[in-house]
Amino acid sequence: MRWLLAFLLLLIPVDALAEGKMAVEDSIAYPMVVFPSYMKMIKNSAASRIFRNLYYDINGKTRDVLENGNLSCAYFVSSVLRHFGLIGEWRTSVDGLIEEMKKYGWQKMEKPALGSVIVWEARAARRGGEPHKHIGFFIGNSRVVSTSSKKGCPVIHGIKDGGRKVIEIFWNSRLKTGGKK
Repeated sequence: MRWLLAFLLLLIPVDALAEGKMAVEDSIAYPMVVFPSYMKMIKNSAASRIFRNLYYDINGKTRDVLENGNLSCAYFVSSVLRHFGLIGEWRTSVDGLIEEMKKYGWQKMEKPALGSVIVWEARAARRGGEPHKHIGFFIGNSRVVSTSSKKGCPVIHGIKDGGRKVIEIFWNSRLKTGGKK
């Protein structure tokens, strides 16, 4: 199969690739540059409603475990991390996600860096329920992207907005700026 791909790539005019007139979808031919792709995905996720719902069969009943975006922060972060191979499984709880991140080499750090994962202290859910932590991504200049329980989707906001205290910051060395997968 690789020989076929190599042959087909030979048929593509070099000018078409250089001019950006075609999408190259095969990472065998061209390695993905992870860090800028990762950062763009995080920033471009703002206002997306795709992380709002996730249904599980619990005791024979279908249940939206994200409660229409009220509890979607860990699922949002784990979806981005899993997309780039930075964790192995999706998670719907902050503690479960932190455990998964540690298995994949995520380390605590003192100050946030572009792309680091931020964890805020536990607080009661907007619509009631047990207190829980919150998680999101640092995008620079004291700004983060995390889900808003009020809007039910990721939003860009200040790292100190909402009055929650940052309790942990994580970094994975595979995110070196400009790194290739």
